[in-house]
Amino acid sequence: MKYYLTCNLFIFSFIFIACSQVAPDQQAILLQTKGLTCDAVLTNTGELLICGETASYARPDSKTNGLKDAYLFQTNSTGKNTVLTTYGIDGKSVRFEQICPNGGDRFISGNYGEDKNKFICKLGSKNELAWALGSTIYKTIDKGDLAVDLAGNCLIPTKDPSSDAYEACLHLIDASGVCKWSRKLKAIEVWQDVIVLNDQKFMISYKQKGAYINGELRKKYWINTFQIVDPIGELVQYRNFHFEYDLITDWHFNKLLQDKKGNLYFIGKIEYRNSNRQEAFIIKTATNGQIIWSHTYAANNGNEYAFKNACLTSTGNLIVLGDGYSKKGGIVILEMNPEGNIIWAKLKSAAYFDQAMTVLPKGKNYEIIWDKLLNLSAFSCNASGQTCTNDVQEIQFTQKNFPVLLNENKGAWENIAGDWTAINLKPETHTQLSVEEVCR
Repeated sequence: MKYYLTCNLFIFSFIFIACSQVAPDQQAILLQTKGLTCDAVLTNTGELLICGETASYARPDSKTNGLKDAYLFQTNSTGKNTVLTTYGIDGKSVRFEQICPNGGDRFISGNYGEDKNKFICKLGSKNELAWALGSTIYKTIDKGDLAVDLAGNCLIPTKDPSSDAYEACLHLIDASGVCKWSRKLKAIEVWQDVIVLNDQKFMISYKQKGAYINGELRKKYWINTFQIVDPIGELVQYRNFHFEYDLITDWHFNKLLQDKKGNLYFIGKIEYRNSNRQEAFIIKTATNGQIIWSHTYAANNGNEYAFKNACLTSTGNLIVLGDGYSKKGGIVILEMNPEGNIIWAKLKSAAYFDQAMTVLPKGKNYEIIWDKLLNLSAFSCNASGQTCTNDVQEIQFTQKNFPVLLNENKGAWENIAGDWTAINLKPETHTQLSVEEVCR
């Protein structure tokens, strides 16, 4: 271990450069993984965990066959002692898609093989494998595919290719790796998210297939469904948002978030029919679905952004993360009060193919995790959006109300057979990492 005091440089088998003008508790890193960065969390001890897939650090037999292994990148609470652990399956590519910490354990969902078969695994505090279950029937679904309650119950949505294209499946797997129940859901066009609520029930959200016709008003509405289910598989609440068909062509909620008061935020984007333009979009509701406000956010620089992720501040505000993926690029980070008003907003330069993934509160800063051309990238910002990268600028948004109707519904889910068997994930630890510090 070496220390160079003139620039506060420290080396732990990788390069870390941080000059004296940079705040000591901020960092910005890049690790060339040659694979998608998918999710990140903070553990109860302050460790940062980032997951995805990698070709750079895949096992030799995976590299030989052009395959990728799943990875879990970890730093301790001070950002040091970095280690990367890969997990492989012989003859198949593997990807970790979402992490949920639970005490000292980590539950991780992912997919493997050409058909993207679904799996879930449980790791211990040292990233050792406790168990892993895979399916030969059920396939991975869109992002937002794992939620874990305090008891270690894991709710996982999947797709069954042999059933209707607009059906999805839900599975409850307990902390010991036993599938307790599986249900089939119908009329799902696009999956959005699943979270654990404050009362330890689960909430799911999805874009529903089809439309609602109001004959009296002679209007057609898009449908977005959100439902609450308890750990024993009972459907507790069933609600729909209705959006005017003539106003928009598409929408998506990338993130659901519940605050300490029980209010819910549906965070994402909307696309207008007349202009074909995209704007960021948030709906705030009470737990029962009652709409508190619904706003769109249009950037004054003329570019199009979607909100991707968010976390709560200690005062109850939101730190919201967004990007211009597939548009003109850029990473957006902003603070918003509970009324939906933006306090400050910053724009970090990024290419149109770079994707914002996760924002996490850590001490006085916020950690932003993003995928930079299939490489792991992360940077810190403080409570006003300042970073050590010196490439952020202020950005303004115009906020507008957007009409949303709420509908109460009833329904039931169909019981189906589970298909989960033990699989062998082979771990390998890497400490010789080329992690580049990109603070300026």
